[in-house]
Amino acid sequence: PIFMTFRNPDYVKYAEACGAKGFRVDKIEDFDGVFTQAIKMNQPVLIDVPVDGDVYAPYRMEHI
Repeated sequence: PIFMTFRNPDYVKYAEACGAKGFRVDKIEDFDGVFTQAIKMNQPVLIDVPVDGDVYAPYRMEHI
């Protein structure tokens, strides 16, 4: 198969285990507020934004 499915770790916990702050954004309308908060923290921050695994970037097969 060309595309594979992976089970991702809890990136918020991973960030915290590394000494950073972690956020998870499940709704796009929440991203701006989390991003603004992250910038103001002036420290390492990880923002986990899960995406639908069934949505693929458009591509053309002209060169294949």
